[in-house]
This record gives sequence, structure tokens and C-alpha cells, in this order.
Amino acid sequence: MSKRWRAWDCFAAGAALALFLATAGLVAANTELTPAARLVAPFFDISAGHDTFLILTNVSRNVFLDGTTFPCGPKGAGTCGPFAVHVEFYGQSCNRVDLNVSLSPGDIDLLDLRLTPLVKGSSLPGGALGPVTPTASQSGLGGRGWVDIDVRFGPPGGPTFAASGVQANVLMGTVLITDFASDTAIEYPMAPGIGISNNGLLGRIVRRDAAGRATDWSGRYEPFPWRVFVPAFFAEGTQTVKRVFTTSHTAFLALAAPADGNWDGSGNGEAPGQRVGAPGSLGEPLIVADATVFDGCELLISATFTSHYVNNFLSAIFGPLSMNRNNWTAANCGIVFGGRDELSGQPVGWIDLTNTRIACDNTTPGGGASNCPAYGGSTATALHAPGVGTGQPRGMVGVLIENTRRSFVLSRFSLPHSPTASATRLWGDRTPWEFGQGDGPFPHFALCSPNVKDGSMCNYSFERLISNQDIAQHSPLGPLADAVPSAGEFP
Repeated sequence: MSKRWRAWDCFAAGAALALFLATAGLVAANTELTPAARLVAPFFDISAGHDTFLILTNVSRNVFLDGTTFPCGPKGAGTCGPFAVHVEFYGQSCNRVDLNVSLSPGDIDLLDLRLTPLVKGSSLPGGALGPVTPTASQSGLGGRGWVDIDVRFGPPGGPTFAASGVQANVLMGTVLITDFASDTAIEYPMAPGIGISNNGLLGRIVRRDAAGRATDWSGRYEPFPWRVFVPAFFAEGTQTVKRVFTTSHTAFLALAAPADGNWDGSGNGEAPGQRVGAPGSLGEPLIVADATVFDGCELLISATFTSHYVNNFLSAIFGPLSMNRNNWTAANCGIVFGGRDELSGQPVGWIDLTNTRIACDNTTPGGGASNCPAYGGSTATALHAPGVGTGQPRGMVGVLIENTRRSFVLSRFSLPHSPTASATRLWGDRTPWEFGQGDGPFPHFALCSPNVKDGSMCNYSFERLISNQDIAQHSPLGPLADAVPSAGEFP
């Protein structure tokens, strides 16, 4: 993407934001971020009445992600680069489109997706990000999906599908979604995935073929958790309170299952940005969820659902009766599901979500379940070899978006009240490889149980496995002294 186009894009986006935020209440999500070589945004929305802004920051003072080379290595005698940022947009099927972003050291860019021709055009009927048949777990609206971002080697013209991944853990990302109908905006942080190369700082992590499929791994990316938690939500629906006002509340869940990133170091994992699953109108299922919903009285209901991608209201996913706040009463505590919290009296709950789908070997032709060998002789698609490259648990990244609108009732007239909105990035199980005790078939084996535990494979975070020279303000050995010059790393 050219500097000229990006400059116009950011100017238009800034004007739109200034106008919108003058009247909208902006809210932020919880964050646990560290700079990384990979970022995943589980939800964007440019459907009717919505816009999404992706904000990308290069926190490094020395690493150039703008397609130019720069000095590195001892005393700066070597040359690194060119590198840039590759952005892959996924719709509600397996289809995807991509673009490149240039970030100089310390640079921040804001992409207005409604003003990005590629994304906007692809969101129309028949486009890669266009509408699909709605289901209980997918809204089906065109212009909705998720994003996988990573640092790549940038040949002339910018990184392509085939460009190699780079250990440059310098990216930070934020998503801002505006809803013009409710006059609100929500903000949430992208999920980081630290990348490590066997050759060290600024070394190659993965090679790709012309379609973006991983062909040769010399590193890996942090996993995303196979088990995530919605830490709190309020039941949906409309209520009239003491004949004074009515309150309408919605809760919308987005859940993506990105490429596994070769987290176990087996050498045949999926690369960030590649196609995940076989194509089709709804895409191959990437999420087979076992969900448990708890109410404020510690009662619960269990549910399962299967989807390529999740983006819908809780009332659609789990059923309107179980998620309707009018069915959540204090009297239900100890009797049936749908009880209000004993102290606050509010229809509040939380959700435990486990993905039993696995990631498969995408370094050979084919894809999806067809490339996954059965484990223990079973042919069931859910039973696969444990943690050896063709059976890694498929992680998830998600966000919950809630919106409340209150109207005061006065005689025969209704006076609107300012709406509020919030976004919460989902929390994750910090032991994503541990499915239970014993060595039986998936999901009953435990890769990190005492008899098979491996220190490097079982790290939830790769923070202690990388050099932080790429984001250091000062280095006694000089900037990027530990970096690997690019000439021997990249084709």
C-alpha cells in the first residue's frame, strides 16, 4: 500500500472519527498485550451502519517495516530487510483477501476499512468477505470477519502470499468499531502471538508457497488457547423498571480459530494468513465448541455448536429462552437455570468454551480434516494424533460486545437515554495443551502431563525465549546487535 494512499486513508478516517466520537461514548476492553510478530483481531464489521478501524503500531525504534533495508548485526555491519506488515482478512467462509502495510520505526497507522477499496469491494455479495447463509452461530452479514496480521520479508511490491515470516516482535494492534445506529463505539486490543526463529532475532520463521501455505518451518508462533472464558455477560432482552424506564440489552460473541502457527515445533503447522479449512459456502468447521453457561446462582446449562467462525448474539447461539433476561429471576436460584446474582439481583453469567477441533498438517497438498490421520484407529473427525503436528489443538481468539439502550417513559412519550457499549476480549486457559489426565484418545490425553512434559513445548508464552533487542530503547551492544542479517535467511 503506497504512502500516498495511506495518508489519504488516515486523513479521512481521522475526520470520521472526530465527528463520530464527539457524540459517541467510547469504551475500551481488557488488555494483556505485549508486542509481537503476529496479531489476530477476532472481529471487524463494515456491514450497514458500521465501520471498523484497525490501528497498527511499530513499537521499535530500529526495525523498519516499510519495505526498506536497514543496518543490523554487530556494530551495524550487516543488512536486514526489507520487511513489511501483511494483513489477511477472513470472511465467514474460508475465503480471504490481503493487503500490505508499511510501518517505519515508531510509526502508527490507522486503516478505515470502509475506505479501503479491497475490503469494501470484497464485502459485497459474491465477494470473499460477502454475505453467507446465516446460522445460529454466524450472522451471515457481508462485511464481517476476522484478521490475521504478521511481519513478513518484503520483496519489491510488498509481501505476498508467498513471503516468509520474520521474528520481529514489534507490533501492537487495536480495533475500533463504530455503530452509527446506536451512536456507540467499542475498542478492543488485538491478540498477540510472539514469533521465534531458530536463527534468532529478525530470522526466518516460516517459508510459504504461492498460495500462502507453510512449506518449511524454522521457528514457531505462540499458540492461542483451545479453551476460552467469557468472564461476564448480562442476559439479553428488554425490561420495564418500575414503569419509569425500559432497558434493552444485547450481547454479541465473535470467535475466530486462526492457523495454529506450528506452536509445538513439529514443522508441519499452519502459517499465519494461510487458508484454514476447506472452502465452501459456510467453510469447513474450525470450531466444535463444548460450552457451559453459568448464571448468577452457580447453576448451569451445557450446549454444543459447530461453526467455521462465530459472530452472533448469545440469544441466537444458545437459544432465546435461555438468554432472555425476563426468564432470569431471583426465584430461580436453586430451581432452574436463569437465576439472578444473589447480591446484586442482576441477570449476570459467565461462559466456559472449549474447542475440540484440531489443526491439521497444511504443509502438503490438501487441507483440513483430509490431512489429519486418525488416532487410535478411529475414523471420527474429532479423534486425531496428539500434539505431533497433525493434531494440535486449534486455539481461539474472541471478543464479547454488549450494548445497552435505556428509554425513560413519561406519560405517553418516551425520552431516549444515551446508549452504552462495552467490549471484552475473552480470557484463555494458560495450559492450552492439557486436555485431561491419561494417554487415551483426544480429548483425554495430556501433552503436558508429567510423563510427557517438555519444557519448551509446554510454555504458554514465548516471552522468555526471545531477544527483546528489537524493542529496546537502548542497547549496550548497539541497536540490533544480535540480529541475523537477511542475506542468508531469505530467498
